[in-house]
Amino acid sequence: MSSSSKSLTIVRPRPLRVIHQRNAEERESLLAQYERSGQTQRRFCQENRLPLSTLTYWLRQRRQRRPVKGSFVQLPVAAACLPGTGEPAAGTVQIRLPSQIEVRVGAGADPMWVGALLQGVLACSG
Repeated sequence: MSSSSKSLTIVRPRPLRVIHQRNAEERESLLAQYERSGQTQRRFCQENRLPLSTLTYWLRQRRQRRPVKGSFVQLPVAAACLPGTGEPAAGTVQIRLPSQIEVRVGAGADPMWVGALLQGVLACSG
C-alpha cells in the first residue's frame, strides 16, 4: 500500500429555501394568530414555518403605521362655535391641539385627510 492515501469528501447541496409570498390578508391573519397565541416570537415562527426576521419586520411595520396616540370624536357641524361667542361657525371646525396650535377645517373636509393633517402637525410640534 502506498503511504499517500487520498480521502474523498462528499458535499451535500443545501436544500432550496422556499420563499412564500404572502398577501396583506395572510400577513394580518398570521399577526392576529401570533398575538392571540401568547407564544414567544421564536416559538410561533417555528410552529408556523415563518422566518423570525419576517415576523419581526411585519410587527415593526405595523407599529410604524399605527396612528398617533389620542382619538378623534365625530362632532356635528353645529358643535363648532366661533371663539368666545358660542355661535356656530359657518361650515368650519376649529381644533386646538395640546401644543396650542389651532387648526380650522371646512366642515366638508375629508376625515382621512384631516386625520393625516393632524398627525403631521402633532409629529412636527413634538
